[in-house]
Amino acid sequence: MLMPKLLTMIFLSACSTQENNAGENHTIHPSIKTELKLAAQIRQSLVETVNQAPIEIHKGYQVSVQRDDHSWLLSIQHFEEKNLLYFAVNDYLWLDQSKSTGNTVATLTQIATLNHAMLGTKVQLNPENSGITLSRTINDLNVTDAEFAATIKHLLSAAEQAHPVLSSAISASRF
Repeated sequence: MLMPKLLTMIFLSACSTQENNAGENHTIHPSIKTELKLAAQIRQSLVETVNQAPIEIHKGYQVSVQRDDHSWLLSIQHFEEKNLLYFAVNDYLWLDQSKSTGNTVATLTQIATLNHAMLGTKVQLNPENSGITLSRTINDLNVTDAEFAATIKHLLSAAEQAHPVLSSAISASRF
């Protein structure tokens, strides 16, 4: 009769373990926690930068940045598979606004020159709409709020400095 008692004890032990597991709060997977934390950091950084709530875009958030005579879209996207945060100033300028072929060549030359001169910030062309975008990337691992703020500040500063040069190349009537 020793055997039925042992089986009963094993059965009760298994039930107790199952009951304990059912009552526990299941923890969120670490990568999901990281993603949620980064999403909150992105939203907060954008709110602090322009004092408006960002809109959600693919893998990130975006806000409108107003300047004296123009406005841009500032976006931050998280590409988890590459451990990368992508910061971009979109709707900056459009190459197809060039007045002539000479202006297009001058603008492309200025883009190449700026890309060579800028540290960490790159000027890109969108082949779908001829949009000119300034971007910057940082590693997403343990990124601090100060790094977010510094990256946004640096990118917007680069955009401000490059805007007159590119705008002049696109619209100058010298060609």
